Amino acid sequence: MASNNGAHSNGADATLIPPKGAFIPLLINGADIKHSDTSRHWTLDTGDNNAGPSATFQGADAATALQAIEGSQKAFETWSQTRVGERRTLFQKLVEGIRNNKEAIGQMIKEEIHCDDHWITIQLVVGVSVIEEAAAAMSSEAAAGQILHSMVPGAYPLVIQEPYGAILGMAPWNAPLILELRSIVGALAAGNTVIFRGSELSPRTHRFIANLIRWAGFPPGVCNFLLHRPEDAVEVFETCISHPFVKKANFTGSTAVGRSIAVTAAKYLKPVLLELGGKNISIVLEDADIEKAAEESWDHAMMNNGQVCMATDTILVHDAIIKDFTAAIRKHLDKPSSLNYRVITDKARQRIIQTLEEITAAGAKVTTTTGEHPAIPAALIEDVPAGSKHHRTEFFGPLLAVQPISSEDDAVRLVHATDHGLSCSIFSKDTLRAVNLGRRLDVGAVHINAGSVHDEGNFPHGGTMNSGYGRFGGTWAVREFTKPKMMMIYQ
Repeated sequence: MASNNGAHSNGADATLIPPKGAFIPLLINGADIKHSDTSRHWTLDTGDNNAGPSATFQGADAATALQAIEGSQKAFETWSQTRVGERRTLFQKLVEGIRNNKEAIGQMIKEEIHCDDHWITIQLVVGVSVIEEAAAAMSSEAAAGQILHSMVPGAYPLVIQEPYGAILGMAPWNAPLILELRSIVGALAAGNTVIFRGSELSPRTHRFIANLIRWAGFPPGVCNFLLHRPEDAVEVFETCISHPFVKKANFTGSTAVGRSIAVTAAKYLKPVLLELGGKNISIVLEDADIEKAAEESWDHAMMNNGQVCMATDTILVHDAIIKDFTAAIRKHLDKPSSLNYRVITDKARQRIIQTLEEITAAGAKVTTTTGEHPAIPAALIEDVPAGSKHHRTEFFGPLLAVQPISSEDDAVRLVHATDHGLSCSIFSKDTLRAVNLGRRLDVGAVHINAGSVHDEGNFPHGGTMNSGYGRFGGTWAVREFTKPKMMMIYQ
């Protein structure tokens, strides 16, 4: 267990929060792993020429991945038999560690991903919710077995929910606290162990959670922590997913990478939970509150600079009100905050600029402000041509398209034409009408008279179509990370 031998000036535990510029080792079987050979070291550049590197980390290779796998399998033998009360006490310690260090955690996340205070608050509040709901789910009906009826006289057929074993978890940088916790705690609550692979773009925050788990008193090997250089992704992933000790994986990230992961996992007959990108739609019907719909749609498009899987990409507006609605949206484009959206890397910025250039060249109308690196302007996009790939490609940046519709049938067709199904909003003063429309949409979540970005620790979170399959969250996570075993008792 990590010692508490230092503190930041704000009272945060210095052994938990990796400072800016720190070297970040791997964490395997309770021990920090740093190799003298620097060939797998990787340095994260903040993109700010005056700030210096945010962190340098030890990258994993096949050998260290194998070490983590073997350690997790060994830990599983005892962790899977640990009583629920003991596990829940450790989860409560995780919550304590986050609450006692929330200011330092927030500052660290800001330094890594350039987000605002609102996004920090969401990370902390929902992150704690994810832990607490996973702890509650340990003794829920989802974890309980069943006694079935049998045609055999006097027999007792029992169904027992059992953990898989070692789970490979992978989460991205854009909501680093929530997404790592979500990748880990549901599996741990169900009695599995976890090998977690963090993002090279948020190594400090992801290592913090590994530190927190060690500090809370989880046994060594219950959660092992890996990072790797981008060029080593295939080597590390295939080493893990091909190993017989690794029984299942979960991945949150882009559809393209998720598809590749699913293909490789299928080769080894390993199940995967995939929460992938979203081309999320806001539907504004003719009886909607226009000002509210415009504000909610804008705010949920620009949250975390548009870099959220649930962020609104396109607003479908009934043509009876589209003129008034577009005028309402433009008011938000003119806000001072719209001048300065910072995305995670210069590569991401160039991708967004290319998207705007392609859309403009295709004949769409783009209204934007000006910005210099590392800032990028917000953009309002109108008249995207029919058949454009940008009706199906996630923006993942501060871009928002507006498109007219003439009916609810129009809206349903266009939502499904995105080939994604993560989150959707519907705005209407007729709540029952909105509910009935929501029932027709093949998406993971529908938000009525609110924006598309919302999740809580007890909600089933996941998508359909190219947004993936499986569900995180509370009791749904326990179901995901356990399997039924049939046991028959005969007299």
